[in-house]
Amino acid sequence: MRVPLLVVILLPVLAGCRAAPPKLRPHPSECSLLSPHAPPDPSLATCLSFESCVVAETGHVRCVELSETHAVGEPCVYEDECAAGLVCVESIGCRQWCVVGSGTCGGGSCVRAYGVPEQAGLTLGFCASAAPE
Repeated sequence: MRVPLLVVILLPVLAGCRAAPPKLRPHPSECSLLSPHAPPDPSLATCLSFESCVVAETGHVRCVELSETHAVGEPCVYEDECAAGLVCVESIGCRQWCVVGSGTCGGGSCVRAYGVPEQAGLTLGFCASAAPE
């Protein structure tokens, strides 16, 4: 049975995303939501090829094993269903993580994801468009 780890509250009325049951490393380290396999900061953990970086219920960011590798725009229920670097936004599907106000969504908007900790002083969100980035 899957138990959600986190519900992210999104503006304005978007449903949250839920993380899958934990398949966490024994000694988790913070990882990069934007780039789980090649973190820009050497102090962040590098997720393994079969893992992605998600926000756990505790608010900690950590690597978890993927159960699926859904692409941008594909439906999802749990965080471990979207490919690395994507976030599951319930009722919307897998979306690319982005930096709010940075223009990283290919001309589309980056919607702030509340309940997600800042990383390297950056406010994170998800690309509202389902079009590939």
